[in-house]
Amino acid sequence: MSAFALVLGAVLVVTVFSVPAHAAITRTLSISISPTAVNAGAPISFSGRITKSPAGSTVKIQRKVGTKWVSVTSTRTTSSYGGYRVKVTMPTTPGTYQFRSIAGASRTLSAATSKTVTATALRKVIVKLASNKTSIALGEAIELSGKAWPFRSGNVATIQRFNGVKWTTLVTTTISSTGTFKRLLRPAASTTYRAVVSRTGLLATGVSAAVTVEIPTGPAAPVITTTSLDDAATDKPYAETLEVDGEAGAWALTSGQLPPGLSLSSSTGAITGTPTTGGTFAFTVTFSETETLLSDSQALSILVRVSPRITTTSLPAATGFVTYTPFTLQKTGNAGTWSIDAGSLPPGMSFNTATGEISGKPTIKTAGDYAVRFRFTETAAPNLSVSKSLTLRVNAAPDPVITTTSLPAATGFVTYTPFTLQKTGNPGTWSIDTGSLPPGMSFNTATGEISGKPTIKDAADYGITFRYTETESTAFATKFLTLHVNAAPNPVISTSSLPFGLIGTEYDAPALAVSTPRPGTWSVASGSLPTGLSLNTATGVISGVPSATGTFPVTFRFTETESGTTDTQALQIAVYSLPVVTTVGLPDSRTNRSYSVQLTYSGGSGSVQWNLSAGTLPTGLSLSASGVISGTATVDGNYSFTVRVTDVVTGVSATKALTIHVGPVAIGTVSVPDGEVEAPYSFQLTAEPGTFLVGGWSLSGGALPPGIVLRVGGKLEGTPTEAGDYTFTVTYATLAGSRSRTYTLHIDP
Repeated sequence: MSAFALVLGAVLVVTVFSVPAHAAITRTLSISISPTAVNAGAPISFSGRITKSPAGSTVKIQRKVGTKWVSVTSTRTTSSYGGYRVKVTMPTTPGTYQFRSIAGASRTLSAATSKTVTATALRKVIVKLASNKTSIALGEAIELSGKAWPFRSGNVATIQRFNGVKWTTLVTTTISSTGTFKRLLRPAASTTYRAVVSRTGLLATGVSAAVTVEIPTGPAAPVITTTSLDDAATDKPYAETLEVDGEAGAWALTSGQLPPGLSLSSSTGAITGTPTTGGTFAFTVTFSETETLLSDSQALSILVRVSPRITTTSLPAATGFVTYTPFTLQKTGNAGTWSIDAGSLPPGMSFNTATGEISGKPTIKTAGDYAVRFRFTETAAPNLSVSKSLTLRVNAAPDPVITTTSLPAATGFVTYTPFTLQKTGNPGTWSIDTGSLPPGMSFNTATGEISGKPTIKDAADYGITFRYTETESTAFATKFLTLHVNAAPNPVISTSSLPFGLIGTEYDAPALAVSTPRPGTWSVASGSLPTGLSLNTATGVISGVPSATGTFPVTFRFTETESGTTDTQALQIAVYSLPVVTTVGLPDSRTNRSYSVQLTYSGGSGSVQWNLSAGTLPTGLSLSASGVISGTATVDGNYSFTVRVTDVVTGVSATKALTIHVGPVAIGTVSVPDGEVEAPYSFQLTAEPGTFLVGGWSLSGGALPPGIVLRVGGKLEGTPTEAGDYTFTVTYATLAGSRSRTYTLHIDP
């Protein structure tokens, strides 16, 4: 065999023996037998239970024969708990036999075997009885004789008589060696007899047929005269006595049953007790005379009506002066009404006779127990009723408790957030025993609310003893509490800055404000407002039209009216003039030559930005934010445009329309300075390409002031003799071309 085959075989062996086994479920099997002894060939009953088995499981009954067990029958379980029952016929041979039950194993269940039980098969015994006379006169004797077979010599035969209810032993006699027995008797009345031979060994008990001996002239039989009985009710005592016409004797229940809870007195015939179950109960009673054994039977019945029951076993406790949670008594039975037989509820409480509800508020202060017997009566006939005694415990009325442990602090001259004292208990009123609230504060005695505004400036503590008194019970509670009042806070001016103003423009600013909005007045503590502005002392509004520029430091004061506390705030107001473009004109730009001019302005805050608001600059030139027009103009022409200067601080702007001439000849002078009568005047006009090239200046329009002349080199000079404004036009001519500009010369007197 190859090595591979050996290894494979080993693997297979290991695999086979490694399969896990599932243990079967262990079961138990019980058995019982009834009766344990019967006549041979008669049936006997077996019963028991097999555990952990479903309905329909097979159970076999076995009898031991010699050393082996032989199955005599089988059955199946009839319930999920494994119960079984089956009858087996005993062998015809008398003797003692052993039996057991078994259940076979299955894939998941183990086999089970019961214990061994024993049953006896008895030999049937036949007993015969006869009387030498069947009808006799009163006082005459009779002889009863009989025979038993099979028998055991020396055994006893018992002679019994029937008293109308049961068989009773009269006399005994010994069985002879031939199985016979006899006995002389003298009946007092017509009597029925039988003979009984008790079991001996494997011989069964034998009972003879009944033999009756009549005495036609004997005493009359008793007669039960009760023909019907009154109805009963559950939980109600019942007593009825049966009546009979006859001699002394005993009563017995010979068939049926009395209602549960009732019993029959054998000596008096009284049916007594307390029924526990409703329904109609039929039964037969028999009365047997003691002396004559004569008897009579009567069929009777008792209707037991179901009485209502009060099922409430206890009442919830109440508490003085506390509203009782409504509680309804519980009962069984039909509709009806409630009442109180004895006792009474606590004062302040009521009982609803229609519903059985207890409600209200006990108006007592001390604890107490109230015993009450309640009754419930059904409305429909026969108006069954039931009563029950219950005790209502009333606990002592609790004192109220002021549960507030501290008071929120107040603050001087600040409205107090209303605070209500808390308590337990019933409605009542509040009061102050000792101490007092701070001035300006109040206490609502109906609600316990503290409110108002403490009108004190400094911090203080107010110790107060509060009292709460219940209206109904007059029970009360007190509590000492302290109300701390914080010092009145100084007002805080919340305005941290003021807007600027503009000369000639209505000043617009929010009113001065405080973070503690309590009434007060405004004033200027130091410094002064800008000229033209004023302060409204009631509202804190600053208004007016400023007339002077500058920065004005002002310290404002706010004084609270009630507390007199103050706060100051140092602020300043800046007043600016409106910006104005002061550039009156611009020099010409020579074509393709560098150009740079700074625009000028006056007024404002000193921080401005420039921009072009209309028109266009000459091609090649641009305007910077700082107001410089620069660049190199490349296209000849006259360029008109509007510049704007904007104050960065105030946002106010001003504009000016200007013109730049671009050409081969450019006059740089924009304006000429003023002169004065009789004062020497001299001013040089400038131009490009300048005086170093061939060209000259000339007056080409208007008139110069008397005494002033224009030199060909472009200088205005002389001594003016007359005051006034003189407008004139000059022309500068060169080989490249010419350029003219108009000026106005003002001569002061």
